[in-house]
Amino acid sequence: MNISLFKKSLRKIFYFIILCFVSPVIIMQAFKNQENVLFLPVLLLGIFLSSTAMIIGLMGINQLVKSLIGKIKKD
Repeated sequence: MNISLFKKSLRKIFYFIILCFVSPVIIMQAFKNQENVLFLPVLLLGIFLSSTAMIIGLMGINQLVKSLIGKIKKD
């Protein structure tokens, strides 16, 4: 078990969880204020944070598996 890689993966998963709560709130606020001038930039920010959350989550899970199992050696 690689401890340093395990800590990095937990940090990424923590960021993933935070972004999963923040990004839907930002998107919801954008749709609540559709008549505002900043509707499109706020909506794009929410979509960007959502996609970033998914990427960080997948990278965190990948690192977590690598830290627990290790590299798989081919024969």
